[in-house]
Amino acid sequence: MMNKVTARKREMLPPYRHESEPMGKLLLHLFYSLSAELGCNPKLYHTDGPSTLWVFYPHSIFLCDSLVNDYSVPAAVISQTLKLSFCGSTEAQETGEILLFFSDGSKLIITEKKDISGRDFRQLGDLCVRLETDDPELLTDLRECLRHLDYRNDFLAIRRTRRFRDIFQGLEELNPDTYYQFIPLNGYADPAEACSSLSAEQQERLWLLLLCDGISAPEFDYVLSAFQEGRLNSLFSWELSLRMALDKAHVKISYEENNFHITRSDGSRILYDYAGGSAAEKLFLKILFPAIPSRH
Repeated sequence: MMNKVTARKREMLPPYRHESEPMGKLLLHLFYSLSAELGCNPKLYHTDGPSTLWVFYPHSIFLCDSLVNDYSVPAAVISQTLKLSFCGSTEAQETGEILLFFSDGSKLIITEKKDISGRDFRQLGDLCVRLETDDPELLTDLRECLRHLDYRNDFLAIRRTRRFRDIFQGLEELNPDTYYQFIPLNGYADPAEACSSLSAEQQERLWLLLLCDGISAPEFDYVLSAFQEGRLNSLFSWELSLRMALDKAHVKISYEENNFHITRSDGSRILYDYAGGSAAEKLFLKILFPAIPSRH
């Protein structure tokens, strides 16, 4: 980016205590709150030299004082691990930047505004949160995390990896046995809503566990229970993801009169049983072979 000079620099007391708040929790709070405030999810871009993630909220506008007051603590805590700054267009149509970090040996937060001219500014439009790190793998994991973070969902669903375990250590989760880790985003969250936070690609992975390995992930128990109790608005995303998985696994469905066959690419058959099968098998059969209503 273009060289900028300091337009204003000041110290402030943190607006609330933060000593026990883990970085992962504040990271989720920052981007979940920004997205909820704006009513949109960000666009994600990245560059490799240096490793930088750009979390972009187009058509947004923030008063700098409000941005600092609301997000100074999470930004300063995150800045201890990553280089974070709020970027955007100032009222003078310059590119402005706000950095927030703890002062050395003090609990005060330093707020530093920078732009080309050195003139102070009051607002940032087209807000973009810039995250920079020397660890490209960390950047990849953060990009995946934020790609699945949706302010309309009650949970964040992410893969179980060592890196995510370290980042989100100590945070509450829905069930330690699920394939994905489900982290509540807004206090109390209904477990029945957890699986609605899964993307079609994540759902596809669960179907592949069934088709290729015969595994029924615990997520299917939540989905089937919600469906049977009438708490699931739609099964369409699960049907879409199932058809994606069938194609990827080269599994074919052939229909005959009053019967059907499920076969693998090598010609071997797959047998699922609704009465005694797993939750994944029952959902599979419910989606592809729904009961035909009787005619009167």
